[in-house]
Amino acid sequence: MGGRRRRELTSPRRRRLPAGGPGSPLASVYIATPAARPADLRFNKIREIPTDAFKNVKNLNTLLLNNNHIWRLQNGVFDGLNKLRYLYLYKNRLREIEPRVFQGLRSLEQLFLHNNRIQKIPAGAFKNLGALKRL
Repeated sequence: MGGRRRRELTSPRRRRLPAGGPGSPLASVYIATPAARPADLRFNKIREIPTDAFKNVKNLNTLLLNNNHIWRLQNGVFDGLNKLRYLYLYKNRLREIEPRVFQGLRSLEQLFLHNNRIQKIPAGAFKNLGALKRL
C-alpha cells in the first residue's frame, strides 16, 4: 500500500505535486505520517508546489523537500503548516521566493535554503519567524 503512494509521487510523468485536498496522493502520504515523523519528499524531481498542497496538513513537524527541482516558492504554499519546525529546501533550483511564502510558519526553527539559485530574497521574507534559530 505504501509503495503505491511512493510511485505516484515519483512517476517520471509527474513533475508537480498534486493539490493537497482529500483523496489526493499527497494527502494520503501525510495522513499516514504522524506529526513526530518527517514527511519525506526528497529526490522526487518536483518542480513546483501548488499553493494548496499542504492546506490539510496541520500537525506536520518536519518537511523534507530537498534534492528536487523546485524553482519557485509562491505565497501560500506552506499555509496550514502551523506546527512545522524544520523545513529542508536545499539542493533545488530555487530562483524565486515570494515575499510572504514563510508568513504563517511561526513555529519554524530551522530553514535550509543552501545550494539553490536564489539571487535575491524579498524584504520581509523572514518576518514573523520568531522561533527561527537556523537559516
